Amino acid sequence: MKLIRGCLVIALLAVFAIVFADQAKAGDGRITWAPVDAMFDHAVLTVGGPGDVYFQKSFKAGTIPCFPSVDQNGVPFPDGSYTYELRKIPYVSPEVKKALVSARETGDRSAIEELENSGNLPQTNNVESGYFSIQSGSVITNDMPEPQPQGDVLHYDDVIITGSLCVGFDCINGESFGYDTIRLKENNLRIKFEDTSIGSFPTNDWQIIVNDSTSGGASYFSIEDVTNGTRPFTIEADAPSNSLYVEDYGRVGLGTSTPVVELHIKDSDTPTVRLEQDSSGGWAPQTWDVAGNESNFFIRDATNGSKMPFRIQPNTPTSTLCLKSTGTGIGKVGIGTWEPTATLHVEGDAYIKTSLEIGSSRELKENINELPLNAAVDALKELKPVRFHYKAKPDENLGFISEDVPDLVATKSRKSINTMDIVAVLTRVVQEQQEVIKKQQEDISRLYSIVEELKQGIKFANRTQQANTDIGSPQPKAQVSSFTELKATPENEGEI
Repeated sequence: MKLIRGCLVIALLAVFAIVFADQAKAGDGRITWAPVDAMFDHAVLTVGGPGDVYFQKSFKAGTIPCFPSVDQNGVPFPDGSYTYELRKIPYVSPEVKKALVSARETGDRSAIEELENSGNLPQTNNVESGYFSIQSGSVITNDMPEPQPQGDVLHYDDVIITGSLCVGFDCINGESFGYDTIRLKENNLRIKFEDTSIGSFPTNDWQIIVNDSTSGGASYFSIEDVTNGTRPFTIEADAPSNSLYVEDYGRVGLGTSTPVVELHIKDSDTPTVRLEQDSSGGWAPQTWDVAGNESNFFIRDATNGSKMPFRIQPNTPTSTLCLKSTGTGIGKVGIGTWEPTATLHVEGDAYIKTSLEIGSSRELKENINELPLNAAVDALKELKPVRFHYKAKPDENLGFISEDVPDLVATKSRKSINTMDIVAVLTRVVQEQQEVIKKQQEDISRLYSIVEELKQGIKFANRTQQANTDIGSPQPKAQVSSFTELKATPENEGEI
């Protein structure tokens, strides 16, 4: 008997020690979870609280996830109820990640399923969620004792109650039901559906939970999948009216009781849809936001600095951007038009700030032949440059009329012009002209050489004639020359 009493005392002291340790941990201003198991790569703890409190941190395998009662600046988090989600990310080998990227690029879903079936890729996420509260800087998570029933009443026949029914430890004699038919009244409210079917019949158990059973826990209404340990549906206390509203036509309203489309989201400031991919499936984490307000509709890359690569301003004209299929599997993009006739069809001006590159690799072409000179010359002669105004724009332009250009550079529709065709014609003609100019320059250079030789011959002849005339006469009265020096003026230089 003494031994039993001693064991009881030791057990009670151990219980008190555990409770005291938990309270001290909470009093230190933080809440901790079990260490991240080595089978996981890391875990991501996300905590949401009163107002705009949002905390997210990653913890490596072997470390202890924790949430402090103060932010990174040392400012205490506000008192109130908090929601947490601890998502454990399994380890995925580099080989599997490479296979996933390849499967994503090719759209091969069977490859992904094969990785899941082989156990190399987890099929479900390991997620824990729950609630706690902060009061005066301390995190509160202590469990409240569960009251035990004093006795059971067993009925072997149907029970019919013609009045109202109150169930729970806090029901009293003379309970005022008002319009309540059934009332559950105690400090832990649960309705459990336990299916005892056998064989091939469905046996999943469900439970309706109202509020946490822990001190400092949250107030909520939740449906729990008891068999699988998940809570697919939860409504927190103090949620705004019409947070989720399904009307009789099947339309769903988020924040409104009058949805006008299948899914209607209403908010006073920038209603947003977030698409968040975590790394539990093996792919890199990525988060996108789709939102809109009075300034613009936009897609935000929340993972990479909240860049907004796509934006639409209110009152943008119809068909500013449209994607359309011709039925042949070739997609067409229209900017300013709903009837694109090319892969990219722009109605209006196009401005490119840096450069425009046009694919011209030999790998993209076939039947490559040199453009004949005579065809290029004939086409150039037929081109008729004009000045004109577009009907949709008052500015004057220079160019060509597509219906009037020669066949060599005309398009099939004769409603547009391929500028590269005209560039090819001009290039071929200019190349030939450059060859002609080069030959003319060579001829001119030879002529200059001949002229220089003639000049030197004239000077020599003049000196010889002078010398002959001066023989026997110290002062000759005249000079005889049989040559005349040729001089070219600047305007007729090269024409000698």
